[in-house]
Amino acid sequence: MKFFILNAAYKPGNTLDNFESLIWTERYRDSGDFKLTVENEISLLTKFPLGALVSHTDTSEVMIVENHEIERDSDKKLKVIISGRNFETFAENRYTLGSNEPLKLEPSPGVPGDEKVYTTSAMTPADLVRMLFRYTLEPGYASANDAIPNLSTSVVMRVADLAMVHVVPRGQLYNQALEYLKIGNVGIRTTRPIGLATTIDIAIHDGIDKRSSVIFTALNQDLEETKYFWSNQNYKNYAQVSSELETRLYRHKALGSDLTGLNRRVLYVGANDILGEIPTPTNTDAVAARGQTALDENQKITLVQARISKTAEPKFKIHYDIGDLVKVYTEFSTSQDMRITEHILTVDKNGSIGSPSLSAL
Repeated sequence: MKFFILNAAYKPGNTLDNFESLIWTERYRDSGDFKLTVENEISLLTKFPLGALVSHTDTSEVMIVENHEIERDSDKKLKVIISGRNFETFAENRYTLGSNEPLKLEPSPGVPGDEKVYTTSAMTPADLVRMLFRYTLEPGYASANDAIPNLSTSVVMRVADLAMVHVVPRGQLYNQALEYLKIGNVGIRTTRPIGLATTIDIAIHDGIDKRSSVIFTALNQDLEETKYFWSNQNYKNYAQVSSELETRLYRHKALGSDLTGLNRRVLYVGANDILGEIPTPTNTDAVAARGQTALDENQKITLVQARISKTAEPKFKIHYDIGDLVKVYTEFSTSQDMRITEHILTVDKNGSIGSPSLSAL
């Protein structure tokens, strides 16, 4: 495996294949990160300067160098370390929507000078996140000073969420985007161009459904560090969805409306970003979807997490990738649909070990 910097065309440049260790972690929604360590090679800091984009031969994902460190251990050896996170975290250096704003800008009611951006048409959370990135980073959409050369944005969705009208508060772009990614239960990744492609791409995605072909079973010892956990602590079966103003109170009985007493478990859901003084055919659907999404996230838990054994037959980046849905059969005669949410690759003098993690949907 070779670690390399990306040149101005986002193709492999300076390459490094001799290092003490590399920890490269990819994640579904939260930022991935990396840490590369070499001994007695100060030139590493010049070859991979702060702000450089990096990747390696076993992935197409892109990260950005954010930190340089030099340590001297007890044996007087120098350890030179570079580290950073996924490229999309660069959006911490932009605010929501740039100077070429495609949406309607209005002051918040009753708050002079507090501006929010209202979408003028309904869109899904994934499409909204793409628009936020597009109009702050993508050439041809963002302002000339803010745009990143040869950058594209895309949405690759297996299941499209319900579109709705949004209110986007002012703030750092990356933080706001994460909030909408959570609402849509979608992930984000940045990939380098492969083959004849010429652009680096920020993609909003929800993985690929591999449940019929990628199956892990406890019987075959495919699972490690498995945690079995049964709980109704956070279980809810009724949702009340409300806006910030009392005059914009919505209510939606999404599940179990006939249950009473100890069986009735109510969840309050805020929906400040759904517009409308009174429910309309459009935002009523949006309210219902928001309530259902919140209830789906507060179901009874049967299996929390597990790691995939390195001996398991399905292999990362060959049979499945970050965000994909897979089937898991546990040792207690139950099955679970799960998502690949993290993969930690560790490379050192002893070889390389990949450790994928599973999370319940």
